[in-house]
Formats: sequence, C-alpha cells, structure tokens
Amino acid sequence: TGVELTLQGAILRNTAVKWTSRLNYGTNRNRAFNITQVNKTLIAYTTLSYYYHLPDQPVDFVAAAEWTGYNEKGIDKFMYQGKEYAVTDIPNYNTMNLADIFKVVGQRNPRHFGQWSNTFTYKGLDLNISLLYKFGHVFVADYPAAGMANSYLNYTRSFTWLPALMVNRWQSPEDGNNASMYSLNEKITNTSQQTLLDYVSRYNTRNVMNAGSIRLQSIALAYRVPQKH
Repeated sequence: TGVELTLQGAILRNTAVKWTSRLNYGTNRNRAFNITQVNKTLIAYTTLSYYYHLPDQPVDFVAAAEWTGYNEKGIDKFMYQGKEYAVTDIPNYNTMNLADIFKVVGQRNPRHFGQWSNTFTYKGLDLNISLLYKFGHVFVADYPAAGMANSYLNYTRSFTWLPALMVNRWQSPEDGNNASMYSLNEKITNTSQQTLLDYVSRYNTRNVMNAGSIRLQSIALAYRVPQKH
C-alpha cells in the first residue's frame, strides 16, 4: 500500500524576488502475509532474504545481529537471548534459534521518497533547483570475504577482500571496538564457527547503515530577453 501527494504554491509573490515551490511526496508499506512456513537457515535471514519472507515483515527486510564489540582475541560478539556471546563461544550454531540472533532492523527500499522543486524569479532571471530525496531504508556496508578467518591467503579470496578492512582489522586489545573487522591472528578451524563469523561480521547492527539521501537532481538558470516594442 502507498500514498503519493503533491503540494504546490507561491511562497513569495508580491516582492521583487518571486519564489514558487512544488513538493512531491510518496510513501509505501509492504508486508508479507500468509507465510505458513519460515525457513530458519542463515541464508534465509541474510543473503537470500529476498526469497525467504518473514510473517508481517517487509518483503525486502534486512536482519542483523546485535553487535557488541570484539572479545579479548578480536572475535565478533553479539547478543543472543539476553546474553553476550563471542562467535567462538558457539560450537554449533545449528543448535541456536537464529531468529533470536538475526532480527529485522530495516528494509532495503525507501519508505519515503519524492522531489522538491523551487523556482526563483527576479526580473528576467529564472533559477530552478530540483532535489530528490529518499529515507527509511538501510544498506549493508563493506564486509570481509567469506572464510578469511580460516585462510585469508587462499588465492580464491585474495582478490575479494577490501584493503581498508584488512589494514584496520583487529590486531591487539588496544584496538578495542574500533577495528574494521575481526582478528586474523588465530586460525578458526571449526567450520560452524567460521560460517557464523562470516554472517555475523557482515550482518550486524554496526554494519547496517542508514541509506537516506538528498541529492541535487538539476539546476537551471535562464534569462528572458525583454521584448522590444
């Protein structure tokens, strides 16, 4: 469901400078209904959430773990059922209720969007400025390549990781929670822990960003040559 409105008016009329404005506003709300079966796998809450919907949630939902920092070895920590855990505290994530880890924190498409156009007139000059805006949605920021805590020198991953993340990764306790990604000081050999780390390090509340924006669509200046009589 959605609504679209347009407001237009003259803000300044009886002055040397005239100003007219036009605001277009749209909003939409989408929810998944009649979901009889919920897929409770990692990919259903994260990478393939477009295809696995949750009851009464946006069809383009974004779910994320509540990130609480790094432990003493530089591994991501998160909240689960009211308690704080590091990824390496979990021998097998399949024994957990993933819905209590990855909770809906937003949607990918904007809920509010539109255009704002303004025209300023002075004598023969016309200045038109048009802005586009959209709010109410989120995106997932850069994240480490899969499997890096196990073998980050593997040739299949050497071209995928982002240098900025690597340079600013957790390397010592002095880095605190300011590091860009988890530590690579120790190799994680538990496959379940490695998989959970891949997803928690990507889909967490620190890594989910506000995607709202206002941008200039166009700006035009015109001059009307006076007619000769």
